[in-house]
Amino acid sequence: KIKIDVRGPREEVDLWKAALSVLSALSDHCRLQEWKQAVAHVGSFNGRILRKWKATETRLTESLAVARENAEQLSGLEPCLALLYEAQASLGEIRRMLPSLFSGILNLVSNAKTYQNASNCTKFLARVVKQVLSATRGAVTRTKEFWQPGTSAALHEAMETVAQLRRGLDSLAIDINRYVTLDEG
Repeated sequence: KIKIDVRGPREEVDLWKAALSVLSALSDHCRLQEWKQAVAHVGSFNGRILRKWKATETRLTESLAVARENAEQLSGLEPCLALLYEAQASLGEIRRMLPSLFSGILNLVSNAKTYQNASNCTKFLARVVKQVLSATRGAVTRTKEFWQPGTSAALHEAMETVAQLRRGLDSLAIDINRYVTLDEG
């Protein structure tokens, strides 16, 4: 079972890229002729160690496939996520990005088995929503006219951004239910 412990969606992308890098390097090392000879030599003396190595090698291969799948799928979300971390993102930019973000999340959930787990999917969505709200709050507080008496355009735009986020999440929830499975246990 894979546990993901990160603070935000960009950190989750970075986590899978780092995991892919480490597992790829380890897998490459295990394919070296010297490594294969060493395992065969030790295995010739102790069959139990060889069986344990074969099980470990299988887990390594499976973990590498999961990391590769998640890194590839999450990389499609990077342009959207980058905007959410941009200090000067405007409300309009955030609102225009939301449909692409939701489309990318649906693609992630439909293609990456890790995110077809209800717990992992829910946690990722919570991180994304938190970051969208944080970016929206930042854009609102930078809007000078928001603080002028009698001007409600910025407040209206912020409320519409949050409403669009809500509508998108409602629609996404319906689509995601086709792919997500409940946790076992």
